[in-house]
Amino acid sequence: KCNDLVVSKKGFVYVTETPTKRIHCIGPDKQHRIVDEGHVTKPNGISISTDEQTLAVSDYGGKHVWTWRIEADGSLTAAAPYMTMQTVVGKAEAAGDGMTTEEKGRWFVTTDLGVQIFDQAGRLSGIIEKPVATGKVVSVEFAGNDHDRLFVAAGDKIFSRKLKVTGYFR
Repeated sequence: KCNDLVVSKKGFVYVTETPTKRIHCIGPDKQHRIVDEGHVTKPNGISISTDEQTLAVSDYGGKHVWTWRIEADGSLTAAAPYMTMQTVVGKAEAAGDGMTTEEKGRWFVTTDLGVQIFDQAGRLSGIIEKPVATGKVVSVEFAGNDHDRLFVAAGDKIFSRKLKVTGYFR
């Protein structure tokens, strides 16, 4: 029941499993272990900081993006609700879904409002509105020749937008 995944430069694969509230890790040695369970209501989108020392996971069933310190052996410590996603008026959940990181360390998280952007300190820096008002934005990633196009899946379409920043690629 893998939902989203991210791979570190060291070869650790981190996977969110939404129904069980788990985050899994498969190490370079192909050994599987559960590295977190129960902190996040519905773990969904997942990304790694540019220095590869922090793992972030969006909560589909809450309003926070959680972070952990990544230890040398790939384990996670110091779980904390680090970023607070804005919600649609009258809703308690932001529906944090897909997630990616750009080269300067900002986090891009898809939510019911669109793509919310957080700086390295966890502060909301802005929101890119949904390209389709009635569509749900579920995935986000940088791509293109210069990695400066932000792609989002919304409804039944894929949209892209050229930005002045580039994505972080491992």
